[in-house]
Amino acid sequence: MRFDLHNHTSSIKKFLEIQQNSSKATQEAYLYDLQYHQLDGLAITNHHDIAAALHWAKEYPQKILIGCEYRVDGEEGTFISVVVLNLTEKIHQLLLRARHRGLGYFTMVLKEHHLPFYLAHLGTGIPPEHPYASELLEDALRFFDAIAVLDASGTHSDFPGNLAKYYGLAVIGGTGDVALGKRAYTESSDSSTVEEFFAAIQAKKVTVGLTSPELFEKSEISSLWQWSKSFYREKMEQLWHSEWNWHKEWSLNELLEFMQMIFAPAWHTIPQASMLHQSKVSQEKLAQWEVRFANYLKAKSTQEILRQDVPIEQKKQQWKQAIAHIHSCFRTAKTVLV
Repeated sequence: MRFDLHNHTSSIKKFLEIQQNSSKATQEAYLYDLQYHQLDGLAITNHHDIAAALHWAKEYPQKILIGCEYRVDGEEGTFISVVVLNLTEKIHQLLLRARHRGLGYFTMVLKEHHLPFYLAHLGTGIPPEHPYASELLEDALRFFDAIAVLDASGTHSDFPGNLAKYYGLAVIGGTGDVALGKRAYTESSDSSTVEEFFAAIQAKKVTVGLTSPELFEKSEISSLWQWSKSFYREKMEQLWHSEWNWHKEWSLNELLEFMQMIFAPAWHTIPQASMLHQSKVSQEKLAQWEVRFANYLKAKSTQEILRQDVPIEQKKQQWKQAIAHIHSCFRTAKTVLV
C-alpha cells in the first residue's frame, strides 16, 4: 500500500474555490490525484485543525486518513512539529491542550491511544544557531519511532534520512504544502489494510518514494492544472460558439470566471514557486544542521569513551568504531581515523 502522509488542503483551497466556490472542487482534485499517481490514499494533516479531514474521511472513508500537524512546545523557546494520524475529534481536542505541556507528555498521550505519529519539518522549530540545538534535537528524537525524510519539492536534504539510519527510525514520505505535479509517498508492500499499514510504520518496515516521472512525461501539466484546463476549454468553446457576441450571452459572473481562468496558470505557479524557495532555505538550514549535529555526536562519543575505566587501547578501538559509525550515517565530518 502507498499513502501520501502529509497534505495541507488550505494551500490549494483558495485557488479552486475562486473558480467554483465549492469545497467539493478541492476534494475532487485530491481524489483525482490519487488515481493519477496510483496511490491508495492520503492523509489530510492541516495545522491544529481536523475539520477538513473529518469531512473528507466521511465522504471517502477508504481513501482519506484523518491527521493533523501539531506544534508541540519545547524547551528554550523551541517547538517540535508532530504529525499524528488516525484521529478523532475527542482525541484532537485533548492533543490541542497536551501540546502545551511538552513533547514527553504529548507523545505519552499518543502512545496511550495507540496513534501513529512522526517527526515533521526537521529543524524548523529548533534553529541550528541555537546554543543547545544539537542537545535539544537529540532529546526530542528519543520520543519518535518515525521521521519525515521526503517531500515532493524536488530537492531534499539527506539529514533526516541520516538521522533515521543512525537512530533506527522509520522513514516517512509525504507531499507537503503544495502538490507540484508529483507526490511523495510512504509504502508498505506487505500491507493490505490501513491497520496493517500503521503496524508496518511501527515495525519500521516501510519505504518512501516519489511518483513515477513517466506519468508526467505523458502529460506535461499537473493534475490540478489538468482539472482547470478542462474548465478553461469549456469557456473558450462558449466564447467561440457565441460568434464573439460574448457580451450578450455571458453574465458578469461568467465573464469574471473566464478572466480568472486566464490568470489561473499564474495563480497555480505562485504557491509552487514559494514552496520551492522555502524548500531551498530549508535545505540550507538542514545542511548547517548536519555538520553541526555530526560534530556534536563525535564530541559526545569521544567524551563518553574517555570517561570509561578501561585500557587505553580498548578506548581507542571503541572510538574508531563510534566515529566510523557516525561517518557511515552522516558522511559530513572529515575526522581522520588513527
